[in-house]
Amino acid sequence: MNKKTSTYQEGMKTHLKSLCIFLAFTLFSFLIFFYFVQEDVERNTEAIIINNVERQSVHFENIITLHFEYLEGIARYFSEDQNILSEDNLQLLKSFTDKSSLEILAIISPDGTSTYSNGQQRSVANRKYFQEAMAGHRAISDPVISKVDGASRIILAVPVFRNNEVVGVLGGSCDVSSLSHLLFSDIYDGSGYTWIVSSSGEIISRDTSDSNSPIITYDNFLDFYENTKLIGSASSNQFRDNFAAHHKGVMKLTQDKVTCYLAYQPLNLSNWFLCYVVPVSAAQESYQFISDYEFILFASIFIAMLLLLLTIFRSNSKKQQELLVFGQTDALTNVLNKQSTEDQINEWLSNEQCVGFQTFIMLDIDKFKEINDIHGHMIGDVILRELGLLLRREFRETDIVGRIGGDEFCILAKNNTSEYFAANRAERLCQHVRQHNFPDIPCHNITISVGIAISPQHGHSYNELYVSADKALYQTKRRGRNGYTIFDPEQADIENPEMSQMP
Repeated sequence: MNKKTSTYQEGMKTHLKSLCIFLAFTLFSFLIFFYFVQEDVERNTEAIIINNVERQSVHFENIITLHFEYLEGIARYFSEDQNILSEDNLQLLKSFTDKSSLEILAIISPDGTSTYSNGQQRSVANRKYFQEAMAGHRAISDPVISKVDGASRIILAVPVFRNNEVVGVLGGSCDVSSLSHLLFSDIYDGSGYTWIVSSSGEIISRDTSDSNSPIITYDNFLDFYENTKLIGSASSNQFRDNFAAHHKGVMKLTQDKVTCYLAYQPLNLSNWFLCYVVPVSAAQESYQFISDYEFILFASIFIAMLLLLLTIFRSNSKKQQELLVFGQTDALTNVLNKQSTEDQINEWLSNEQCVGFQTFIMLDIDKFKEINDIHGHMIGDVILRELGLLLRREFRETDIVGRIGGDEFCILAKNNTSEYFAANRAERLCQHVRQHNFPDIPCHNITISVGIAISPQHGHSYNELYVSADKALYQTKRRGRNGYTIFDPEQADIENPEMSQMP
C-alpha cells in the first residue's frame, strides 16, 4: 500500500466518521425536535383549556348570581303589596317572565302553594329549595331533566321579606343546559360540549347539543370516565380524588376512537363541577407551528453542519463572541456602554413594535465627586458596580439599561401603557436606591437624582430624549437632589447659567 493510497483511506475514514456523526446528530435533532414540539403543544393546550373553563365557570356563577339579584329586586317590589298574590303582582309576574331569561316565574305563599306566571298552581311545600328560601336564604333546587328535549332545569328561589319577616318566596326556572352550552359556544367553533355534575358524579346538566354522547342521563359521570382509556400520567383514582377534594384538573382520554381533553372546574354552587370535553384535534387546531418548526429544523441541520467544522472555527468563534459582548458592555458595571445604549435606543424607537409610551430615565449619583474625594476612586467604582446590579434587577430584561458616562446612567423602559408609569417607576427606583446598603461607605446609603423624558411627547430619538431628560435632571438637582422630575417644556425654557456647573 503506497503512501497516496494510505492517505486517501485515512481521509475517507475521517469523512465517514464525520458523516456518521452528522447523521446521528441529525436523527437525534429530529427526535428532540418532535418531542419538545409535542410537549409544548400539549402543555399550552391544557393550560388554555383550563383557563377557558376557569373563566367560564366564573361567568356561569355570575349569571346565576345576576338571576338571584333579579329575583330579589322583584321580591322587594312585591313585598310592598300587603297581598303578594294580588292581581297586580300576578300581572307583573307574567310581564317579568316574558322579558326575563328565566323561563317561568312563580310566587309561593307561606303554605307552599306555588302560583306560576301562566296561572297554574301546585304545592311545593315539601321541596327543599322552598324550605331554604322560607328560612331567609337563596336556594337552588335539584335539577329536573326533561324527557322531551333532555334539557336540565333548576329553580332559583329567594325569600320575600316584609319588616324582616319572610312572607313568601319568589322562584324562577333556569335552563342550565342551554346556559352551560352557551358559555362555550364560541370556543373551538363549538366543537366541545359541557356537563355540570356533582362532586359524587351525579349529572346535574348535560349538553343537549351533544346528541352522540355515550353518557345517557342516568349514568354516573365519574364511573363512565373512569372506564375510558386515559392517556399520559392521569389515573382514574386521581380523577375521582380531585372531585372529592373539589380540585380542578384536566386529563387526556380516548372516547369512541376520538382523543379528547376533559377539563373540570369546581363551581361555588351546591358543590357542583363545570366539565368541558373537547376533541384534541379541535383544541390544537389554532396552533400554527409550521414556520417555527421549519426554523427549528433548519437550525438543527445548521448546527449539525457546524459540528463538522467546529474543530476549526470553535476557538475563533468563541473569541469573536466574547469581543462582541465586550464591545457592547461597560466593563465596570456590566450594563451597556454609552455607544451601545444609544444605538439600541435609536433602533428600538424606530421599530414597529415600539408602541405606547417609552420612558427615558436619566440619573446620576448625588455628590459622587465628594464620595470619590473622601473615600477614594476604588470605593466609587464599587458603588457604581453595585448600582449597575441594582438597575438590572429593578428593570425588565427587555428594557435598555446603560452607563453613559462617569456616574451617569440611563434606562429606556419600553411600551408603557400609561404616562403615570414614569412617576411610579421613578419613585420606586429612588426609594430602592436610598434603602440599598452600600457597606463600603460609612453612611451605607446613597441617593440619586433622576430626570425623565417620555417618547413620543419629548423626543423621537436618543439625542432628543437625552436633552429633555437632562433638563429635567437639572430641575431635580436645583430642588435639592434625591428625587425625580418629569420633563416639562415650560419649566425647561427657564435658562439657568449655573447648569453647566452642576456636579
